[in-house]
Amino acid sequence: MRFLPLFLFFSSSVFGQANFHPEKTGLNDFIEKSPVSWAVYVNDTSSIFHDILEKQILPKYISGEIKGFAPVDNGDTAEDHLHLRNFGELVSLKYTADTVYEDGGYKIKNDFSKNVADTILTSPVFFHEIIYTEKGILKSYTSRISPWLPIYTMSGFLIGRGELVSFCLNKKYNNSISSRCIYAGRTKKMIVADSTGKAERLKEHYGMNIIDVLWPYMMKGDLPVYSAVTNESLSPGNILSGRIPGGDSISVAVDETDSVPGHYRTLYIELTARSFDRIEITQDRYYDPKKNIVLCEIPEAVLYTKTAEEALSKPLLRIVFKKD
Repeated sequence: MRFLPLFLFFSSSVFGQANFHPEKTGLNDFIEKSPVSWAVYVNDTSSIFHDILEKQILPKYISGEIKGFAPVDNGDTAEDHLHLRNFGELVSLKYTADTVYEDGGYKIKNDFSKNVADTILTSPVFFHEIIYTEKGILKSYTSRISPWLPIYTMSGFLIGRGELVSFCLNKKYNNSISSRCIYAGRTKKMIVADSTGKAERLKEHYGMNIIDVLWPYMMKGDLPVYSAVTNESLSPGNILSGRIPGGDSISVAVDETDSVPGHYRTLYIELTARSFDRIEITQDRYYDPKKNIVLCEIPEAVLYTKTAEEALSKPLLRIVFKKD
């Protein structure tokens, strides 16, 4: 069983380092294409897929119509590292209350209910996905999903979650969303632009983060940009000058003379890509019942900036991504 500690489960972390070249897995080879300028592997969890699991995926899995796969470690999505796991095998893996195993020095039991299907349906869904930019458009590729099951110590303390089975293995990164696809719901993910740590970053040019990559397309007017405060359309000139709703500004006193009374002049802080420290991505998720894969569309993203007066970042710009 793949296991993730509780403190990691609650975070949708993105780690990266410049000039990192990941091992090819067969499912991430597409990032080598020149139109893909930035890519990162992201783990994310949500409950929005429960209805589709209950009505679409689980009945087909139990009947043998679709396949389930044994999980892999360390976020590896290589096709040749996955092996089939049918429902009967999954049931046989059920741990009883008296069965324990050791992991990292812990004596652990799996709180697997008597009904395997119920346990799957009451657990968050873990999305294995790659977020990437292609010709200035932010996109998402979901290689598979896994029910994320609770793991307890023998004393009953929840220490994390693990996966026993994965569904919806998708070998093609650029499947289109057709009319037959079922809408599952919307999720949002916050990514810190210059996060550091062990590399989950898959592709990066010259140390450019996700906002650095999108910025030239915003400045050329290829990406529609709106105020996150008033929703009014903003031109590249407005953005660069900082003369936008919610933008940072300072008031400078103008000296009083005999002919001109004293007054203040407002100066706006010019904006660059480095004025923003994080980006919130909106994701609309779908299920294709014919292909048995999970798809995602990113309609927009919000850039957050940290002002001199405020400790927390605030939303300033909203980018809308055009459909291909």
